[in-house]
Amino acid sequence: TLTVRLGDLDIRSRIHDQASGWDSTGVHLFLGADGTLPPAKVEATSPDFDGIWFADSPCAKAWSDFDVAVGSGVFAIVDEFQFNSNQTVILETGNPEAVYVDNDVKVDANATLQTPSANVYYAGNYAGPVFPDSPFVPSRKTLYGDVNNDCKLDPLELLELRRIVSGVLPYDSVFDLDCDGLITAGTELARFKINVNNECDKWLELCGSCDWAPCCGVSAAGGGSGAEQPALTASDLALLAGEVMTSVEPAPFAQWVADSMSANQLVAALATLNALAADNAGTPSGIEFAAFAGLLEP
Repeated sequence: TLTVRLGDLDIRSRIHDQASGWDSTGVHLFLGADGTLPPAKVEATSPDFDGIWFADSPCAKAWSDFDVAVGSGVFAIVDEFQFNSNQTVILETGNPEAVYVDNDVKVDANATLQTPSANVYYAGNYAGPVFPDSPFVPSRKTLYGDVNNDCKLDPLELLELRRIVSGVLPYDSVFDLDCDGLITAGTELARFKINVNNECDKWLELCGSCDWAPCCGVSAAGGGSGAEQPALTASDLALLAGEVMTSVEPAPFAQWVADSMSANQLVAALATLNALAADNAGTPSGIEFAAFAGLLEP
């Protein structure tokens, strides 16, 4: 337990440098203060991805639990150093910072919250007053790459990542696995493939169960709205073909792509791939398209 009394918890973090050395994993944060003193403050130290919380990313330095025991005093959650959301954000991720809590948040019933400048994301339960514009936000942890937070990875998320890596789309901090300001094939794309090919093992490592859906915070039926994914274009399929064929395990990777499609989408994708293979016959791309189509065949 880290107990902060009669003062502030100020961690002068810089997401890509100092913050990478700050690890609050398993530490219970206890904030106590005398109600007659100035507000007791906790400094945010992790990038704020607007509620997206990748449990396998080193960027989110989550506390185990967070207790605010200030009686009828005042407390504040602040983002005052470096990536301050109230100042001009310095380059790199472009994100303000936040506080992450693996389990529960408890706040004294009579406590007063000073206008916050940072969010607190928690995966457990909240017990305390209901504050206007509360920074306390329930959040579920998921695997890297699940940028829509529906507790599953799908080819459209892979395509977005692939476009960033290839330079078609600009840098997007939510895909920055290690918060180093770069999104590369060797780090981010490699982790996405690992998570697709070893989803069970990753959830077993993170929460002790291979049944990832309840662990992530959704019903066993899975996340998302159930709406059908849009049809993949020829350029989409070309990008996916390259990723599948260069994967360590191309067959399971292709199966994941196929399982993400409806029957009609799969038929359309196979027709497009076979046409691309014919149009590019005898070339490396043509061979790649044909091989990808063969792996997708039901």
